[in-house]
Amino acid sequence: MLEAFFFFMNNIYIEEFRWNDRNYKIALGISDENNNFESLHDIEKKELNENTYDKERSNAYINSRILAKEAAHKIGLTTNIDDFHIEKGILGQPLLKGINHDYQISISHSKNIATILLYPSELLMGIDIEQQRDDLPKLIKNELSTQEKYSIEKHAFPSRKALEIWTAKEALAKTIKTGLSISSVTLETKNKGYRQYTYPHATTFKAITHHLQQNYCLCICMPNINHLNIFNNNISQ
Repeated sequence: MLEAFFFFMNNIYIEEFRWNDRNYKIALGISDENNNFESLHDIEKKELNENTYDKERSNAYINSRILAKEAAHKIGLTTNIDDFHIEKGILGQPLLKGINHDYQISISHSKNIATILLYPSELLMGIDIEQQRDDLPKLIKNELSTQEKYSIEKHAFPSRKALEIWTAKEALAKTIKTGLSISSVTLETKNKGYRQYTYPHATTFKAITHHLQQNYCLCICMPNINHLNIFNNNISQ
């Protein structure tokens, strides 16, 4: 049985819950602030310097690492954030380094906004954030199933619906750590209710989407066993 409660600390949202007689914490971080490059770990500085990111992407990269450090500290994963850093795995997935706890991280950027999700490894979760654009239904048309196309076409706000579907696909791809390298059929979504989606070809998981200010959509993919309250609390509409 899973019991949970949720609270907000600066840009970090922390949920505590109990499942199978064990206590867990999840941290969701959202930020568009201008953070200091010097706050990064040396390995992170090196990675950033080796990439030709524009100003917005560089700021989002820094934000995600700062958020991860703050979140890890607040939920008790590390006492020394200077030793904590993020490296890339063989598939480009983010890996936590410098902590002794069995946790994983999912990261997503859009413009200069960064989001991170810290979660226990047992759960498998993924996060995605995207900005709404009017031409999105056309851009992703070839990645959609017949049912997804119909769902978008019949919706009162097609670009908004397309945004939910696309973030749900991206969040699943991050959850299973393949990125968009796998067939779009595997990532097919099915509307399960208000801003909620399931996956016909990945029935273990579900997705919950949430629309933020400035036309952004945030999505978290999680196992079906979870009944988390992340989007039922005070995240800005």
